[in-house]
Amino acid sequence: QTAKLIASSNEGKTIMLAKKSSFWLTFSLAASVILREGLEAFLVIIIIISVLRKAGASAGIKYVHGGWILAVTTGVIGWFFTDKLLNISGMQRELLEGVIALVAVAILFYIGFWMHSKSEAQKWNEYVKTKIQALLNKQSMWGLSALAFLVVFREAFESVLFLSAISLEEGGEFKGAIGLGVLVAFA
Repeated sequence: QTAKLIASSNEGKTIMLAKKSSFWLTFSLAASVILREGLEAFLVIIIIISVLRKAGASAGIKYVHGGWILAVTTGVIGWFFTDKLLNISGMQRELLEGVIALVAVAILFYIGFWMHSKSEAQKWNEYVKTKIQALLNKQSMWGLSALAFLVVFREAFESVLFLSAISLEEGGEFKGAIGLGVLVAFA
């Protein structure tokens, strides 16, 4: 049974290696990843800033900007170190991916219940205003910065994973296409 599984895995690997990618396909995939993940992060940051402005807490906006800028910077630096992470074996990589997926599901499950408890618009508005006001009263804007960092870093981390997968798929042949796709999407 194990021998059949290994033979099938090797056959799949041979088929995948025989498939060739193109510069423009790689470029398009990289650009679409950055656009999608960037849009998600952008929308959440805009919501946070809108809530701050509506609550009259414009002083916290610079902390939000600091948080997301740090997250993007950390994501870019992380992208350069993914080669070391990707040198682990296929089985270890799949196990790591599975553990990360389970943790993500648990977090999303928790957040889903938490958001459901705040689903009534009036309760939600009061909750957000209370939290922001508490941060403002404490003169602790670092909470806003941390929130912005976490929201954007999650998207940056996903982007790094997707771009690494694209790089693995195309075998490193079109790294320039990935870089160009990222730059065009940022622009």
